[in-house]
Amino acid sequence: MRIYYFGCESKERIGHFLHMPWQPGYQSMGAGRERREELPWDDGMLDSGLAPNDPRQRQGICRLTTVLADAGTWTALAFWDRSGDSRGNSNSAIIAEGEYSHDEMVALFQEHFPVVWERVTAEMELKAL
Repeated sequence: MRIYYFGCESKERIGHFLHMPWQPGYQSMGAGRERREELPWDDGMLDSGLAPNDPRQRQGICRLTTVLADAGTWTALAFWDRSGDSRGNSNSAIIAEGEYSHDEMVALFQEHFPVVWERVTAEMELKAL
C-alpha cells in the first residue's frame, strides 16, 4: 500500500508538502514529483482542495474523499489544520491507496505518521464531516 501525508511536517518546517513514511521510526521524507504523478489529485487539489468546504476553516472537521482513477482507488482524509502552520488555508491530508472509512484512515494516520498525529491531536479532535 502506498500512503502519504500532505501538510506541514513540523512547526520548524513551515510549508505544505507531500511526505511519505520512513522506517525505522518516523522521519518524513519528501515524496517528490514522481510520487505526485501517481496520485489522482493535482497540486491544487492536494493543497486545500480536498479539505472540507467550510468558509470558517474549522480545524479537525474531516472530509473523506475516495476516487477510482487510472492509477487505482485512492482515499484522502483532509482537514483544516493550523497545528504546524498558523496561516490561513493551512490544511493536512492523509492519502492512501485503496478504499477506506474515516476510522480506517485515522488508524493509518496514527500508524504511519505518529509524530504528525501527536502534534495534530494535541490541538484538535478529528471528526467526520
